[in-house]
Amino acid sequence: MVKMNEPKRSPGIDHNILVVSRDTNTIDSITSILGDRIPIDKRYNIKPTTDFEEAVGELKKSFYEIAIVSSIEESDKSVDLIKHINDSTDLETLVIALTPRVLNENLNNRALDAGATLLEPVPICPANLRNTVERTLEILGGYTDPLTKLYKKEIFHERLGKELKDLYGRREEDHEIGKEKRHGIKQASFLKRAYRKIVTENADQRIGDNCYSLLFMDLDRFKGINDKYGHGVGDKVLKEVASAITSITRSSDIQSRWGGDEFGIGIRGCSYENALNVAQKILEAVNNIEIYADSERIQIATSIGVVTATTGEKFIVEEFFKAADETLYHAKGFGRCNVKGYPDYLAANKAKLANTK
Repeated sequence: MVKMNEPKRSPGIDHNILVVSRDTNTIDSITSILGDRIPIDKRYNIKPTTDFEEAVGELKKSFYEIAIVSSIEESDKSVDLIKHINDSTDLETLVIALTPRVLNENLNNRALDAGATLLEPVPICPANLRNTVERTLEILGGYTDPLTKLYKKEIFHERLGKELKDLYGRREEDHEIGKEKRHGIKQASFLKRAYRKIVTENADQRIGDNCYSLLFMDLDRFKGINDKYGHGVGDKVLKEVASAITSITRSSDIQSRWGGDEFGIGIRGCSYENALNVAQKILEAVNNIEIYADSERIQIATSIGVVTATTGEKFIVEEFFKAADETLYHAKGFGRCNVKGYPDYLAANKAKLANTK
């Protein structure tokens, strides 16, 4: 049985969610997942309906932050509903579209073109759905870049710091980091330690919570696209790149736009070799983006730097970012449109690092 809750707009911890699907099992599953193990500072008021016309009336009657709309059954009606929500200036509702887990590019594109903010595959994974709902609320709360819907740089920085603390199994006190800075530990000393570790040991390929990978990417010659075709086309490129990133990474990963044409991706439990594979898939997906201007296909490419932290080689956040940034620009130095890992950067700079000993 579908439990019919009547949501009312409430201050503070309440969040109103409209769930629209012809399949009552899907509705029951979503209701159960979002009612279980939710963050202690939130409460979800869920209004389910199996009727798309009723959903339109419900949106006029009550305020909903999120509408979860199934685009699997009666896709035309679901796309019309998503478009109605997106086009209504008096609605501040964001849409999560349910799509088949088996890739259906046409259905996914129709939902996104109609105005869906995020996609959620069916059958539903409870952890992924909770993450998607949290991400949508963060978009509403200003945590994300309005254009790409990826995390802002400062939020990415904060979340990555928490991930590193979890990886190391202890909380690093702020005064310890401050002490390091007061004692003048330089980036060069970190690079020397990392280089010695890499040349004396095989790269850590274990998979699990004992590693964390960071990808930095920067679009190649993006300024030329803006200059030639205009910022409207440039914005479309950025949105498509963001979609490529989110389609390849997991909802539990951290995807961020750093401003301009730079992006950062944090992947927990991802070994160095697996991170290289993810980066290569992203690079290929970006290369395959098809955007046309004046009947001409725009060539889109990116360079990506990859660095992996393990329980054996600890980073503070600034070091982690610095390592990824240096690796990214090392990749750009190889003619762009390629992936390079931190060991590549260290090996290429062996002589420089030796001189800092």
